Amino acid sequence: MNKIGITFGVTIILFVYGGSNLYIGRKFFQWLKLLFPSISGTIFALIYGFLALSLIMGVLPLPTVLKGTMGWIGSYWMGIFICSF
Repeated sequence: MNKIGITFGVTIILFVYGGSNLYIGRKFFQWLKLLFPSISGTIFALIYGFLALSLIMGVLPLPTVLKGTMGWIGSYWMGIFICSF
């Protein structure tokens, strides 16, 4: 497989993953806003973004402890993500 095909495939996967995270995050924030009207959108976005990116950071070349922690958080996040979609 050539480099253009791999780049195209990875780009499509990241767009689908990002778009579905955006959709779920937006719906979850709307639900939380009903329960807690004073919740900050910025804080929610930072926490949600960290959780969503932990799956990707778990496969990057990071120090062993950080990579293991990100892999663990990312695995739990993927379980929650699949159940909520």
